[in-house]
Amino acid sequence: MMPPSVETARTEATDLAPSSRVDRARMLVRAAGGRRLSGRESKAVLALYDIRTTREILAPSFEDAVEAARQIGYPVALEAESSALLHRSEAGAVMLGIADDAALKRGFKRALANAWATVPWDSIDGILVQEMIAPGTEIVIRMTNEPPRGVVITCGLGDIVVEAFRGSDLVLPPVTDAEARTALADVLLRLSELCNDLGDLVRELVVDPLIVAETGGDVCAVDCWIVPND
Repeated sequence: MMPPSVETARTEATDLAPSSRVDRARMLVRAAGGRRLSGRESKAVLALYDIRTTREILAPSFEDAVEAARQIGYPVALEAESSALLHRSEAGAVMLGIADDAALKRGFKRALANAWATVPWDSIDGILVQEMIAPGTEIVIRMTNEPPRGVVITCGLGDIVVEAFRGSDLVLPPVTDAEARTALADVLLRLSELCNDLGDLVRELVVDPLIVAETGGDVCAVDCWIVPND
């Protein structure tokens, strides 16, 4: 079964009752068959919980990538899409700030070649064309579910990592604007709800990075992965 796009999941989320949303999210995790969900699949789960993610389109070919970039609007980022590719940046399979069709052609070939050098060619679904997010405060959020502690959510800013949920306490990294703090707290609460709904299925969930705009309330998950229980 092909996973839904993030845009489809986001649209569906507005019409889903809580129980339907939970069922849909659990179905997406189970559909992975025990393997780690790709970034696109993982962000589709986030979108069901109304967590903003980057606009993105999977492009199997260069021609598809051009159409996707024009639809999203330059500049865009390119990422090789493969659940087997755990560290795309380190593999050279991420290209940022692609400004036009000529740069897209070069970036598409380079990202694909670097991905092929790292993982089997048949594990690559294509190139993900993704909107570029304005710079902001980059947060890493991680959920782990391991005995005996159970579900723990942590968030980090650079080298600072704190437990985001311990009882009823919420600790946030410094963010410059009060509205942004509120938006980040809202995302953490939504992730807490997600983890409560999927805790029996998921061993680890990482959002890296979550970009918090320096002013205003825009918070966006740029990348994410979900690891099901063994």
